Amino acid sequence: MARLNEVDLPGLVERIATLVDALTEAVTVGEGCRLLVEGGDLVASLRRQSDGIGPRLEAAASEAERTARGLREIAESRDLRATLANTAAASAELHMALARLPATLATTEQTIRRVEALVGEADRDLGPALRDLRLAADNLRALTEQARRYPSQILFGEPPPGAAAPLPGGRR
Repeated sequence: MARLNEVDLPGLVERIATLVDALTEAVTVGEGCRLLVEGGDLVASLRRQSDGIGPRLEAAASEAERTARGLREIAESRDLRATLANTAAASAELHMALARLPATLATTEQTIRRVEALVGEADRDLGPALRDLRLAADNLRALTEQARRYPSQILFGEPPPGAAAPLPGGRR
């Protein structure tokens, strides 16, 4: 109580009144008023924007939920598991095939060399035979032409005088 008697209540009340007056003036006019009005406008603008954003956020959240559900269904599907298993098996088979590839290529190269050698030998062997066959065909053609022109020559020998047709190679 003694301390309370020492307090200057009228001075305290006067200082509080001065503070209230200063606050009232700051809020009703000047910079404080402008800040309060701008703050109110900002709050109103934020409220309008949040009202527009709310439905879009709900739609986006709903879409994200549907997408997550779809992804979960895909991830848990038997088809995906089977595809992954098939991919793993195909990858293993491909790995084995690739491991065998150098040996297969070496064998193929050896086979190609053998075929080339056989073709070369056949060409050397068949070349003269084909030339002889071509000569025989030319001779046969000349003989059939001669037989067509002079059929009696085939039966009796020499062609009629003055009408001899030479055979290819200068033979008669």
